Amino acid sequence: MVEIEINSNCNRKCQYCPNSKLKRTNLPLYMDTELFNKILSELKKINFDGRISYHFYGEPLLHPNLGNLIEKTSKMLKKSRLILYTNGDLLTEKKYLELVKSGVDYFVVTSHSLKTFPNRPKQIVLYPNNLHLTNRGGVIGVLIEPFKFPCFAPTTTLIITITGEILLCYEDARREHVFGNIMYQPLEEIWYSNKFIEIRKQLASGNREAVNICKICNNIAHLEPIRYDYVL
Repeated sequence: MVEIEINSNCNRKCQYCPNSKLKRTNLPLYMDTELFNKILSELKKINFDGRISYHFYGEPLLHPNLGNLIEKTSKMLKKSRLILYTNGDLLTEKKYLELVKSGVDYFVVTSHSLKTFPNRPKQIVLYPNNLHLTNRGGVIGVLIEPFKFPCFAPTTTLIITITGEILLCYEDARREHVFGNIMYQPLEEIWYSNKFIEIRKQLASGNREAVNICKICNNIAHLEPIRYDYVL
C-alpha cells in the first residue's frame, strides 16, 4: 500500500489526531507537481498494483486539483486500486461522482461528527466507535513499556510525505524517521536499503525497541504481513 501526502492541511483538529497537537507551519500546502509525477513514475517502474491513497494527516478533498491527480494515477497505474480516505465534510454528491469518474475505486469516510451519508455503491462510512485508535507514535499519550508484538506496518505500507520523504510508517506524525527522499533517490534504493530492511526484520520479530518511536507506540493493527486495504 502507498500513501501519498498530496496536501498537509486538514479542516479538523480531532483530539485523537496529531493535528490537534502538532503545528504544520514549516510544510508546503500542496505537493509539488514534479514530485507527484516522479512518484507515479517510480511506482510504474516496479509495476505497482497495490492500494494507493492520498493522505497522511491531511484531508485530501482540500486539494484543488485532486481529481486531476487521481485521473493521472489511474492512467499510469492501471492495476492499482485508488482508495480515498476522507472525513467526508466536503464529500458532496457532485464531488463523489466527479471523483468516481476520475478513477477512485472506493471511498472510506470517517464521520468524526457522526454525520450520516447517503448510501453509495463505492463507499463505506466509519464512525469513531468503529476505529482502532492509537496513540500515534506517542503524540497522543505515551506507552510506558514497549509492546512485544510484531509489527508489519513498515513492511506493508509505504508513506511518502509532501516533500518526498519516505517515513518508517504512518504513525510517525512528527516525521522523525526518514529513510530517503524519492525526489533524489530511486524508490527501490530506499525500500531495499540495509537500514530499512534491518528495522523491518526487527519489528517483524517482535522487537519494538528497534526504533525510538516504536518503543512508545501502541499500534497492534499489523501483527501479520497481510494487506490491510479494502478489497471490495
